[in-house]
Amino acid sequence: MATDLLASIRSELEARMAELRPLLPEYERLLAAADALDADAAGAAAAPPSNQSAPKTTAKASPSKAKRSPRRRPGPRGSALGTIKRASKPQRGPRPAAQKAILAALEHGSHTPSELVTVTAMTSAHVRNNLASLLEARVIAKLNRDGKTAYELPTSGADA
Repeated sequence: MATDLLASIRSELEARMAELRPLLPEYERLLAAADALDADAAGAAAAPPSNQSAPKTTAKASPSKAKRSPRRRPGPRGSALGTIKRASKPQRGPRPAAQKAILAALEHGSHTPSELVTVTAMTSAHVRNNLASLLEARVIAKLNRDGKTAYELPTSGADA
């Protein structure tokens, strides 16, 4: 019965991931557009309304672009795709979403890192980094399950 339940949950998760996976590139493009708008709005809000603001604004904009340039990697054959993909990776966005996905998976019971990779459709490194952060924050607990390291939500005395 437990195997049937796990198979049912796994098939539901796989169906939902298959449904959402095509939307990921659009989500990344929207994040990049939002970051660009935020950067423009921050630059416009910081500029004083005097006539001397034009040279200062361009002076501030150039180093900002120069700082971004080394972080961006060109895509294959210098295509813009690599630049867009790199720029669409916000610094703070994925972590909370990744941690929420891991916590949602752990609500159904304990999982090994490889099971979490399968369930969340994230890379192994991304799952392990987020597990380390969640462990450090004591949001999850580490346990030994059949000789393998697994993670679970900590049990509280009120639930028992």
